[in-house]
Amino acid sequence: MHGGGGIEPDFVPGGEAQTRLRIALDASGVMTAFATEYTRKNKITEMFEVTPEILDQFEVYASERGIQPSFGEWSQERTWVTSRLKQEIVNQGVSIEKGDEIEAQRDPAVQMAVRRLGG
Repeated sequence: MHGGGGIEPDFVPGGEAQTRLRIALDASGVMTAFATEYTRKNKITEMFEVTPEILDQFEVYASERGIQPSFGEWSQERTWVTSRLKQEIVNQGVSIEKGDEIEAQRDPAVQMAVRRLGG
């Protein structure tokens, strides 16, 4: 390569956006703790999905541990919380590799690649 500049990408993805709620949930370990309790009581398969009932249980669980965001924050982060909770439960109930697949679906670089490939 001439000039030593290397290859410049068309798109440079950033990481997932961090919000107060995301930071609080990840830093507190509440998702991991909920997933541990949930997987002790329930059989988890690769087809596992977080239902509205499980999400409600998690919101109560988090609230009991001092994480009490506004309704607006919960609503805004519902998709992320659902995906992140699914990842944590699948990590513990199936395998870390399957949990990693769920995490990759949230990754901005993966999402951009899929869109560009027409998927």
